[in-house]
Amino acid sequence: MDTVEADDDVERLLSRVVVAQRLDCDPQTVTKMWRAGRFVPPFLVGNLLRWRERDVNAWIAERAAAAAESIEPQKRSRRV
Repeated sequence: MDTVEADDDVERLLSRVVVAQRLDCDPQTVTKMWRAGRFVPPFLVGNLLRWRERDVNAWIAERAAAAAESIEPQKRSRRV
């Protein structure tokens, strides 16, 4: 099973494969980014690595905001 879904009170946990699908990358890339300190760390559930959905979503949102900020100044300096 790749994801664990439960009641509203319980967090959704994502496998490396599901995280990679959300990031549109290879699962090995998720591992490399995490080990390099460029991605949120997972935690162990038994002997399985899992990521909290909210942590992954927050990381994606931060990256999207940073990308939008880097594009915005270029947009303003362009004259039509």
